[in-house]
Amino acid sequence: MESCIHQPSTKDILTASLSDFRPISITSVLSRAIERLVVRQFIYPALLTPIVTTSLVFSDQFAFRPSGSTTAAVIAILQTVNNLLSDLPYVIVISLDFSKAFDTVRHITLLQKFAELDIPDAVYNWLVDYFASHSHCTKYGGSISSLCQISASIVQGSAIGPVSYVVSASDLRALTPGNELCKSADDTYVIIPAANEHSQCAELDHIQHWAKANNLTLNRQKSKKIIVTLSRRNKRAYNLPPCLPGIERVIFGVTITDKLSMSEHVRDVVLKCVQSLHVVTARHQRAPLQRREQPGIANCLQIRRPRQTALRVQCLVRLHDDR
Repeated sequence: MESCIHQPSTKDILTASLSDFRPISITSVLSRAIERLVVRQFIYPALLTPIVTTSLVFSDQFAFRPSGSTTAAVIAILQTVNNLLSDLPYVIVISLDFSKAFDTVRHITLLQKFAELDIPDAVYNWLVDYFASHSHCTKYGGSISSLCQISASIVQGSAIGPVSYVVSASDLRALTPGNELCKSADDTYVIIPAANEHSQCAELDHIQHWAKANNLTLNRQKSKKIIVTLSRRNKRAYNLPPCLPGIERVIFGVTITDKLSMSEHVRDVVLKCVQSLHVVTARHQRAPLQRREQPGIANCLQIRRPRQTALRVQCLVRLHDDR
């Protein structure tokens, strides 16, 4: 029997309700070691080479898998949108928000999807026993609650939890041909070309139906839409569909405008780098450096004239915007 202790961690500084706490589990070292072994030796290879007859798709998921990252997800979205804009006047990108996605995944549904993977029967039976015999308790203020059996949710803090959500979301596909999905953990983006603009409502209804079948909740109020166009095109030549207020959206941590401009994001990154460099330079001038710190500091001090560096980056951004 696998048991874990939830140590509540607040999402924000100010807490007003129990939903403001994030359940981070503290599992045993031996359990995490076995979980990592199962994930790396059996589940990851199954994600890279899925069975042809299965309904699960992992090519649109960029999180919790080998060679996946948010950078790869951002590049995939920008590449897809750029390809569509070569023939179409605009592209619609909708960011979806699932409420407490990791906390509501039903174990029975998850195990049914694990059964479609090309993994040994012994590994699948181990997964069944792992989720069937799972329990948790909460530790807060020096007190520990009684154990409670878990029939849903993915244990955050475990090694098998992240890849379990990848498997859980692997059968979510676009409804209309031509529309595409891009996923990074529970962050999901729907890319709709101008030719399929009429399919927005049907696509959202399809995703909401899938979420309900998988014990998830699609929060439409927090879902955002951005319409991407090219700045060199004449907007009067076509009618853009209405968009939600605000044109800037954060896609996987990168601020992108409706012109695919990342100028604001680059300026913020450059400003943070200049501030960090200023701190390092001031420290170098005030006090002698320890020997163990000299190599790292020396590498930082090689970046001179941060203002000129920022101006060069901004020039590159302008060239990108004027394409």
